[in-house]
Amino acid sequence: MWQRTSKQTPRREPPGKLPANPAKTALIEVERRQQNGGGDTKEQHELDRHQLIAESKKKDSTAIKDLMCGTFAHGRQDVISLQMSIEDIKDRWPVLFDVSQVSAEFQRITILNLEPKFMSMLDFYSPKLLSMFQGEKGAVGERHRAKMSILLQSGIPIQRK
Repeated sequence: MWQRTSKQTPRREPPGKLPANPAKTALIEVERRQQNGGGDTKEQHELDRHQLIAESKKKDSTAIKDLMCGTFAHGRQDVISLQMSIEDIKDRWPVLFDVSQVSAEFQRITILNLEPKFMSMLDFYSPKLLSMFQGEKGAVGERHRAKMSILLQSGIPIQRK
C-alpha cells in the first residue's frame, strides 16, 4: 500500500477536468447553472419564460422540460432574490407547480429522485406521525382515532417494517 509522506507533493488533476464521480459532476453543473444562467440577457430570459407559459398551455412535455432547464438560473433568481409571494411565483412560473416539474426541479437541485426519497422518508417518519396522531386529545384526536380504526378494519398495514 502506498502512503504519501509530508515531502511528497499530492497528484493534481489537470485544470478543467471533471471529477470521475458523476454526483460531483452533476453538482458542479448545478452550481454553474445557478451562478451564470447560460450568459443570456434578461430580455432573452423573459422571452423564454413567456414561451414556457405558452408551452404549458399546450402540454408539450419535451419543450417544457427543455425550457425549464434553460431558465433554471433565472427562475431561481426570481424565487430567491425577488422574494415574491406564492401567488406571484405561480403567475410567473406556472409550470413549477406541475408534479413532473416539481420532481425535475428537485432533481436539478439535489441530484436525487424526489419520489423514492419522499417515500423512504415517509416510511422512516410514519411510526412517529402515527403515534402523534394517536396521542391527540379532544375533537381532533377523536377524528384521527376514527380514521385509524377504519384503516385497521380495512386491513391496510399502518406500520411498515
